Amino acid sequence: MCGMNGVDELLRKIMPELGAVRKAAPVEAVRMAWPTIVGAALARIAAPGRVDPATGLLEVQVEAPWREALYRMRHLLIDRVRTVSADIRGVRLVTVPVGTLRPPPTAALAPRPAPSLPPDARTVGIGDAALRAALDGLCRAWDDGREG
Repeated sequence: MCGMNGVDELLRKIMPELGAVRKAAPVEAVRMAWPTIVGAALARIAAPGRVDPATGLLEVQVEAPWREALYRMRHLLIDRVRTVSADIRGVRLVTVPVGTLRPPPTAALAPRPAPSLPPDARTVGIGDAALRAALDGLCRAWDDGREG
């Protein structure tokens, strides 16, 4: 796979800085760091489940079509999971139907407020008069829509 050494190096650099992740319970630490551990693409098709306290195995739910590929990567997956929680001794893949995994939690982005400038002040730097007039009209329409 392309760039795996770079990802491993990045994980080694950032994981010590994530103190909250290290202090969490093993499964919570893995859940918080899951997209970083496996990457965005794998985080969409696989998710951490529970950790069996007796065996230390992390259940990883994986969509059915991707199970074999993840099985082949299990040693790499175990190594990456252990960078977050040394308490986890291995992984056990659990197949789930496509579309049943919840997406990993992401921080909600707050909508950015529109600038509180008059429309002509927002487009003052645009030299083309026709374009500036059109953008002024869009700004006014935007403002009217937000106020109504």
